[in-house]
Amino acid sequence: MINARITFHKCIQDSKLFGSDDQNMTSRIFLSIEVQDQSHSDIYVDVHQKPGSTFEEGALQVGPIQGYNGPLNSWAFQQAAEAYYRSLTQYEPARVKVSFGKNARRFENVIIHESTVDHQVYE
Repeated sequence: MINARITFHKCIQDSKLFGSDDQNMTSRIFLSIEVQDQSHSDIYVDVHQKPGSTFEEGALQVGPIQGYNGPLNSWAFQQAAEAYYRSLTQYEPARVKVSFGKNARRFENVIIHESTVDHQVYE
């Protein structure tokens, strides 16, 4: 087994450019991966959720990685991407709230925060 280091760089939440519409919120996480002394950048993954669900607890669907096809533990990656996405709410304390406690949609919300995780992958 080898070590993979994933660095999440930023997220653009609820972007029409990436596929958000009335039925689906699509956010894009930009990241890089270091594995076997090689660095891979310009990688991203899309995260989908239903409008009206909370970022902290709503059901998420993490899409496939785009721009990378090397060794990776897919399950561990999806868990790390979901944890990163959910953690972003703490970096935006002024999130807009509307009546009845629902999150207001804020299209194209950019949050820049780096977070790194390591995990083992099979060669």
